[in-house]
Formats: sequence, C-alpha cells, structure tokens
Amino acid sequence: MQKVADLLLARLQGTISETDARELEQWLEQQSPESREFYLNTTEWTSIEAALQSFYHIEEKNALEDVWARIRTTTPLADSPSAIRSMKRYWIAAAAAVLLMGMATTWYFAKPTETTILVKNTPDILPANNKATLQLADGSVITLDSTVNGTLEKEKNAAVINDSKGKGVLAYNQQTVTSTVSYNKITTPKGGEFQIVLPDGTHVWLNAASSLRYPTAFIGNNRNIELSGEAYFEVASNPEKQFRVKVTGPRPFDVEVLGTKFNISSYPDDNFSATSLVQGKVKVLNNTDVKILQPDQQAVLTINNTNITLQAVDLEEALAWKNGLFYIQDADIKDIMTQISRWYDVDIVYKEDISRKIVAKIPRSMKLSDVLKVLEYSGQVHFKLEGRTITVFP
Repeated sequence: MQKVADLLLARLQGTISETDARELEQWLEQQSPESREFYLNTTEWTSIEAALQSFYHIEEKNALEDVWARIRTTTPLADSPSAIRSMKRYWIAAAAAVLLMGMATTWYFAKPTETTILVKNTPDILPANNKATLQLADGSVITLDSTVNGTLEKEKNAAVINDSKGKGVLAYNQQTVTSTVSYNKITTPKGGEFQIVLPDGTHVWLNAASSLRYPTAFIGNNRNIELSGEAYFEVASNPEKQFRVKVTGPRPFDVEVLGTKFNISSYPDDNFSATSLVQGKVKVLNNTDVKILQPDQQAVLTINNTNITLQAVDLEEALAWKNGLFYIQDADIKDIMTQISRWYDVDIVYKEDISRKIVAKIPRSMKLSDVLKVLEYSGQVHFKLEGRTITVFP
C-alpha cells in the first residue's frame, strides 16, 4: 500500500516515470468504479477539505476554515498558467497531507462502507495525559499530575513546571551542591507520560508504562540511571562525567554516552529492546557483546539472542511517540495494539490468531474510538470496545 501511495504522490507532483505511471494505471484498473471515480474527484477543493477534516477529526471548524481562507487568499484564482500552477501546488500539499499521513491508499481505496466498532455502555476513552508518581528515597510517594505546580514539599531541590505545550516537567535544581546521594524513582502508568530534567540538565521524556530510577545529585565521575520501558534522552554534555543508562527488559543491557540524543525502548513484556541514535555516539553493551552506534542507527536485542544487532533506523518511526504519533510502518496488528494498550490503559483480547500488516500515522491525541476507526479503514481488522477491553476480529 505504501508503494501505491508513493506512486500517487509522484503522479500529483508530475515526477512519475513512464514505468511507474503504467504500474499505477494497472493498479487503478483493478479498483472498483467507485474508487476510480473517487480518485478523479479528489482534485476538487471540496474533496480535499472533506478528506482532511475527516482524517484529522477536526472539531474547530472555524480554525479549519481560516486556514483554507488564508490559502485561497494567497492563491490567484484566475484561469492563467501561473494560477493553475499555484493551485496545483496547494493541491499537492493538501493531497500529500492526506496520502502520506500513513493511511496511504487504504484511506482512499480500501475504506469499508461502514465501521464495525461496537461500543456497549462505554464512554469514549481519552488518550494518555500528564501523570506519574515519584517515589522518594524514604519510600514516600508523590503524585505528579496537572494539579501539581511549583516546588515539591518533600523534594526541595525539584519543582514541577510547565513546558511550552503546557505539559508538566519535573525539573531539578542544577546548582544544588551536596555530598550525599539518594535515589528517586519516577513511574508513568498506562495512560500516562511525563518529563524530567535531571540534576545535570539531561532532559528525559518518559513514555507510558515506564520508570526511571536516578540520583538526586550526580557525584563523582559517573552519571548512572536505570530505565524500564521507553524514554527519549537529550543528555547534557559533560566529557568528564560519563552518562550510563542501565536498561531492564527482555535482556538487560547498558548504554554509555557523554552527550547525545537517543531513544531506548525496552518494555518487560516486549520480546525485544531497541536503542535508536539521533545525534552523537553511544555504546550499547551487555555481558556478551558491545556495539558503537552512529546517528540513524539502531541496536536491537531480542529475547532469543544475546548478541546485539546493528541496523539502520527510521527515526521518524522510532521517535513518533515523543512527537505525538502512532507511527505504523507495515507493523503487525499485535504490535500496534500493544502501543494502544499502554497509551489508553486498555486490555486487548484477540478473537482468533491474527496476523495483519498495517501502515498508518495516527495522532496520539485522538480519542480511542477514532483511532480504532482509522485502523479499521485498512480493511484488515475490526474491533469491539466494551468497558476498557478491546476485542480484535479479522
């Protein structure tokens, strides 16, 4: 499906080769008359607007109309060659937003005539929000959520502040000097996420169902922390103090850095762990193997192999969760549903053994029912939502 989406976009841009054009024509000939008609009609502004609004489930209608009004204002509408080129340019941009938001051709050509989601006495489930718990060295627990703001009563060198998007960040005072070290642990539940700025200035984004154990001050020549689950790190550079992440999961391993940006995914219930490097250089090691990562590389450990595998990585996919997306690139439906289970705090039941591949990009800010509808547009799966349990059907 992604291949067809690429061909469609190339055709719209006027960059498609003769061979690819023939391949696309052959594919279109295999579609239903309704699908072919839909393809032809998508060059109309009204069709583009409807597709975009339907895909994004935009409720702020006035805001959407304002966007299109500004586009039209800057686009000459006369029947001149320049006007046509300008209109075509905006059409391509709009079409690309629909085509390449991962729904690809499944959105246009494989959409079922009706959805089969059954919601029985179930209020819609909202996406994860900003919440976590902070366990202090003395065992006491502080709840971190949108109601907490300012300096923490039991943790005087830390405060909860809001970032530019209004999300809470647990930030430690980098000027604090101490000769004693205590360890705290911040944990996000299913349906929660949080950020923390460590005492050295390292910024960490915690995904749902994850935990980070860290010292309240970094003393000596090392900065050691422990991770379970998934987190993105922007490590404060300090050549004199190595930064080390001890990672639990299917197979424990360590990541050593000096200053860099990287993502670690290592959930206990997954059968793999992955470290993806954005910037800098990191060392990934366990008891039997050591690998050095360069940017755009990923180190993978599986439950069945103690060796570390290096491979190229699509950083857009690896960092999608941090950027507010479910990025589904030819992924198995069970992998997708695992992400949904953590993000929405729901249980997943499979009616039978299902192996389906899906391509999609879906905003994680959407309500659960809308996410399931988008997945159903693939024509590969159907869902029944009852309470906090999703049943998956072929």
